[in-house]
Amino acid sequence: MTIRDIVPPGVRQRRLPQSRPWQSWEVLAPSLGFASLVISCLIASPKKYFWNDELYSHYLLGDPSFFHMLGAFHDKINNTPPLYFFVGWMWAQLFGADELSLRLLSSLGVGVACIVVWLTLRRTFSFVATSIGVFTAFFSFRVLAQNVEGRMYGMFLAACAAGLGTYSAINRRREPGGGLLLWNALVHAAMVNTHLHGLFYSAAILVSHVVRDRSVKVFRPRVYLSVALGWSSLVFYLPSFLIQADAGRPRDWLTLPTAGDLISVLSISSRSPSGGIDLTSLLILSFFLLILMVSLLSFYRRSSGTTDPGSEEQHHAEFSLVILACAFWLVPVAVWIISYAVKPIFWDRYLLPSLFSRAILLAYLLSRLERGVAGSTTWAVAWNSTILRGMRGAIALLILGGLLARPIDYAISRPQAERPGSRDTAYGYRDLPIAMQFSHDFLERFQYSPERSRYFFILDWEAASDPTGGLFAPQEYKHLEAIRRNYGDVFGNNIIEGSEFLRKHQRFLVLTFRNADALCGVEKVLQNGHCARWFPMRILHDPAYETTEIGEVGDRKLWLVVAKTPSTHST
Repeated sequence: MTIRDIVPPGVRQRRLPQSRPWQSWEVLAPSLGFASLVISCLIASPKKYFWNDELYSHYLLGDPSFFHMLGAFHDKINNTPPLYFFVGWMWAQLFGADELSLRLLSSLGVGVACIVVWLTLRRTFSFVATSIGVFTAFFSFRVLAQNVEGRMYGMFLAACAAGLGTYSAINRRREPGGGLLLWNALVHAAMVNTHLHGLFYSAAILVSHVVRDRSVKVFRPRVYLSVALGWSSLVFYLPSFLIQADAGRPRDWLTLPTAGDLISVLSISSRSPSGGIDLTSLLILSFFLLILMVSLLSFYRRSSGTTDPGSEEQHHAEFSLVILACAFWLVPVAVWIISYAVKPIFWDRYLLPSLFSRAILLAYLLSRLERGVAGSTTWAVAWNSTILRGMRGAIALLILGGLLARPIDYAISRPQAERPGSRDTAYGYRDLPIAMQFSHDFLERFQYSPERSRYFFILDWEAASDPTGGLFAPQEYKHLEAIRRNYGDVFGNNIIEGSEFLRKHQRFLVLTFRNADALCGVEKVLQNGHCARWFPMRILHDPAYETTEIGEVGDRKLWLVVAKTPSTHST
């Protein structure tokens, strides 16, 4: 069968793209990338403790009963589709739900995504261009941070990478078979059922199909319908979503993104944990230089009348991928606009799949540069000379080696975290309970402190829903109330109504923010994130209590509270 036999009628002047030939040894590169990510997770995980969001995963995935876990998932603990919890629960039954186990599940997802994207791009671009593009994107600090988090983002990247791979496979066929279309539907179902923003990336792939098909004058409704079939799976999640969404009423913690937030997600640069610029930021200048060089080389070749062999097929394959890169790159723009037009839904880790755009565009530019130089009648002899081939190989190995070492360097340089609550006994009073109204403080201490029974999270809906209490307070209240409802056997009475706590304890400690009497506004900005109001509303300004500021515990303050009229205050 020839290309002419499978090209749709009416567009016989266009040929379908063919896969670039590549050697089996080349898969060593993505394999090393996968290994580097896993080793990074193994090194970094023991240096950090579960934090608030990871603990939400820990409680559900560590549940010994699948059906009890389903009931908890249906409640207001997480506002997330179910696939991660289904897969994660089975993983936890085999390997446990501790820190390393859940983080390895995420790391494997990131590693699989890296391999899938590499294999997809290698069919079109050169080995060096593909490797540099993919590793530059996947080894940015933003991805490496999620590589060692026990959440759903590794699986989210893997699902979207499968979407990219299926998109490429479909566009290499005139009429995709039923098996491939069924797989496409399953992949898109996985995308939308792993993260709510998966719907944006699935829609971006659908738009890319339509734009690509219009450019080659074909219409493939079966392809479009297979994507919609994947979306239809959300109907099973809808009842849970409606309950979970109530946790964000009347307010949730997400704030309006700034222009800088959008630029940070769209750009190829990212900040390191220490505040320094990631190595990938240096490639911004490289992009402009490459574009300039490619333009000059293209102009030179046109003027000399030279063309690339197989350029039509190569252009077709590249064009298809660049369309998707642009679509994924525009997803953060659409989410940014929706955040202002409807409600804030913009957060950088929700938009991680947009990094595929970086991989595609960088691989495309590097490949164009390679072909531009190699195809030049003036430079072709020098480009293919033994000396220059050796220099190119050495430079490529240095770049790839540096990129492959980055995840491990990131893990090694990560400092050892301090155990939550380790400073709480600095001022004595070890016999007194400690009340708090910030879930991060409470959950992390309750998980790791040897004195976990002395920590209490205070439930007070009036204080939580007060407009001066901050954006996160109502959502936090509902999260912790749902955790108490579903995992009361774990927490006992340590998640407690404020009035009940005050009746039981006449002398206790309170852990607050440094400005205990701070007032938040309702504007969706970061400084309005949380102002815990139970302490100032119920105790600090109540003459029935005597309060003494003891001292600072990290970036918190510790207060001693003594009731002046024991057993009579029942607010």
